[in-house]
Amino acid sequence: MLPICVTVNSTLVCGLCQHFVFFLTWLVAYLIPDVPKYIQQLMQRELYLAKEARYSEAFSTLHEERRKTRGFDEIAAEAIAMRLSSDDAASPDDLHEVA
Repeated sequence: MLPICVTVNSTLVCGLCQHFVFFLTWLVAYLIPDVPKYIQQLMQRELYLAKEARYSEAFSTLHEERRKTRGFDEIAAEAIAMRLSSDDAASPDDLHEVA
C-alpha cells in the first residue's frame, strides 16, 4: 500500500495534466476556424447583396407609390406652368406652397 501523500500527489499531477490537455484542446479549436475565411467572406457578401436587393426593391416600390399618390408629375407641371406664366419670377415661398 502506498503512503497517502504519494496518492494525493499523483492525483494532483493527473488532474493538472488533464486540465493542461483540456486547455490545449480548447486553444487549438479556438485558433483553427471551423469555416475558412474565404468562405466566410463569400457568405457575408451574399448576405449583403441580398439585403441590398431587398432595400432597392422596397425603395423603388415606395418611390413609385409616393409618386402615384402625390401626383408628382402633375405638381411639377403646375409649378413649371405657374413660373412660366408669371411675369415676375416666383419666390421660393410660392414654390414651397405648390410642392
